[in-house]
Amino acid sequence: MKRLIGMLLGVAVFVIPSMATSGKAIFQQKGCNACHNPKIDMTGPALYKIAAIYKGREDELIKFLKGKGEPKVEPNKFTIMKPNINDTKHLTDEELKQLVKFIIQHGK
Repeated sequence: MKRLIGMLLGVAVFVIPSMATSGKAIFQQKGCNACHNPKIDMTGPALYKIAAIYKGREDELIKFLKGKGEPKVEPNKFTIMKPNINDTKHLTDEELKQLVKFIIQHGK
């Protein structure tokens, strides 16, 4: 019985991480790529600009995406982003972490 439980727990360890939605998938599913490009400003700022401000302060970007923080990157365009915050604020903490990780990594 102990061996069976151990095997099941071992399988769970390998299955659970793969079940998490990747930041890239969230970025695409939420349509972030329609306004944000890694290197070029579009409707929204380029990811490199976002990463430059929020790298090492990812918790502040998560707070912003939850609708609880002030815009720091091109605040004059916040009215364009505001409807999207209504979507991102409903993401789980883990999904937000994955999304922010993707933004920071692809903004280099």
